[in-house]
Amino acid sequence: MLTAARWLMLLYVVVLPIVRPLDTRILGIHVFATDLIFAAAFVSWLASLYQREVRFDRRYLLFVGAFFLAFLISAIFSTEPQRSFLKLSGVFYLIAVSIVVADLVRDLGFLQRLVSAWTVGAVLTILGTTIGLVAFYVGYDTMATNFFLFHSGSLPPGNYPRVKAFFENPNMTANYLNVAVMMVMGAAIAKWIPARIAIALAALLFGAALLTISPGLGGIVISIGLWIAFGFGLSTRNRAAIVTGVLGVAVLVLMATAISPITRDRENTVKIPFTEIRIEPSVRFLVWKNTIERGLEFPVLGRGTGTDAAHVRYQVLSGQKQLLRDAHQAWLNVFGQAGLVGLAAFVALCWYLFSICRFRVSDESERSTILAACSCAFVGAFLFQNLFGSFEDARQLWVLIGMLVGLAGAKSEVD
Repeated sequence: MLTAARWLMLLYVVVLPIVRPLDTRILGIHVFATDLIFAAAFVSWLASLYQREVRFDRRYLLFVGAFFLAFLISAIFSTEPQRSFLKLSGVFYLIAVSIVVADLVRDLGFLQRLVSAWTVGAVLTILGTTIGLVAFYVGYDTMATNFFLFHSGSLPPGNYPRVKAFFENPNMTANYLNVAVMMVMGAAIAKWIPARIAIALAALLFGAALLTISPGLGGIVISIGLWIAFGFGLSTRNRAAIVTGVLGVAVLVLMATAISPITRDRENTVKIPFTEIRIEPSVRFLVWKNTIERGLEFPVLGRGTGTDAAHVRYQVLSGQKQLLRDAHQAWLNVFGQAGLVGLAAFVALCWYLFSICRFRVSDESERSTILAACSCAFVGAFLFQNLFGSFEDARQLWVLIGMLVGLAGAKSEVD
């Protein structure tokens, strides 16, 4: 059964970026192919527990258990109980993904195959992006005619492609690519992929990310910057220069997400002190503000797990009218749903995960190399990108968390 669980999890990771069209509705619930694959993998993994000894990271179980408990309490006192308990099952699912991956990656052979599975998924994403780009310039330049495109959103409308590949939106694509780039880089240093192929793949992945026109690009730059700064024994001066650049990118991206690229309504603008420049808050800023206001109505336990953290009607620059229910920021999204109790549990979980990150390849072992790559990916794709997006439910990030926990635990046992 353990062998079956391993192969099913490898298939799960390969299919991760193929969100559409491998999705359907079962009893009114939106179900993805990955969900069905993991269900089979989880059953196989549970069956294997009777045949072997499993070492769980007790500290991770403590923090992730507190996170689940906070959402359980919020669901019990929810304003929409049925919706909340349905969402609670999703929270359990994501936690289970991380636990299964954390157990399986302790085996070096499986770890190598898992990174290869990430690489296959990355190639599929590059393929989807390429098809979408070529189709755009052939004449299939709308979402209605081009499966791989997305609307401009809050960006200025224009004759340019914004590609989402097989994901539901470009921001999720950029988040996935953030992790994929680091997996390819880690595999190259571990000598699991030839250097030339890894460089070509990384370049193509970054090119695909550029086509998402997403602030998630900043997360990719941050992850790569940390990888270069801490992974290869640079001098203190060079490391400081790279970290300064990384921080600069982070600040610029965060500013860009909070400010509308075009000022449309002077009444809603804010004048920058000591200048004549006026700026208009972005739709994300408006959603953040609305989430805090709504969250303060139910500050302790929130409105309920899975309920709408925000409720903002907005017309984007392209003229499209939207109703935004997501906080577009992970910590605010958790606060809106599960209140201060949920937020405290989520912050504690994030703190623990960051504490086990290791950015320096302290030896030449493959585990150490992949752990460093996962750590850089965690900072860029999880900690940073969640500042302007709600990716706390992204399946690829919970696979990443499982890898981080499993590799950190295996390394500590060796040390």
